[in-house]
Amino acid sequence: MEKLSLQLNDGVMTVFVFNVTKQADIPTIIMVHDAHGLTPDALEQAKWLSQHGYRVVAPDVFYRVGELQTTSILGNTIEAMMSLRKGMTNQGHKSDMEILSRHIKNTYHSNRKIGITGFCLGGRITYLAASNTSDFDAAVAFYPTRLREADPAITASLKPIDNGKNINIPLMIFFPELDEFNPPDGIEVIHKASITNKHPLEIITVKGANHGFAQSGSPGFHPQSSKEAWGRTLDFFSTHLF
Repeated sequence: MEKLSLQLNDGVMTVFVFNVTKQADIPTIIMVHDAHGLTPDALEQAKWLSQHGYRVVAPDVFYRVGELQTTSILGNTIEAMMSLRKGMTNQGHKSDMEILSRHIKNTYHSNRKIGITGFCLGGRITYLAASNTSDFDAAVAFYPTRLREADPAITASLKPIDNGKNINIPLMIFFPELDEFNPPDGIEVIHKASITNKHPLEIITVKGANHGFAQSGSPGFHPQSSKEAWGRTLDFFSTHLF
């Protein structure tokens, strides 16, 4: 594992890179954490994914409020969760992911493809990357939040689905059946807004699962659903990144 400090437009972001190999040029996946921050559990999940033949990059997207800040550090409250998003914008997320992907390619002299995945807020950032940049080759979003609306904690936030027709890479989205953030009628709106007829789009409703089902450190973790979703995710990235 390597720890990098990356200069971005809004400050310095800490980034962890797993499967740091100079001998073989392998695809990269950027894994964006959820609304709780880049926790030890998030880093363990990035390490696990790297064991499947990818260079995995775990950025701290809450860098604007300090290095490696998490809800557990700030008190595990809604207020803490909202405060971590201070200074965020849709454009800022787009810029961060563009600069990060190009930095990884330059640092590791990689000409291989790059994917992106994320959970909750990280799923939202994944969707934004899929619909607003040309730096990624495939994306998988787990239970993305607030795709149909502005995020009140993000400055000048627009609805991500407003750019859904600009999606220019294969995209898979997992929506847990019991997730209150994305009711069935909302999922249908997202589906219709994201169809471009140019690239594969897979919308998957996970029966009996709730928000956080694919993260072992989450209260909503559902082992069987997680296993099945990660199996599909690995197949998806294998198809589009190799």
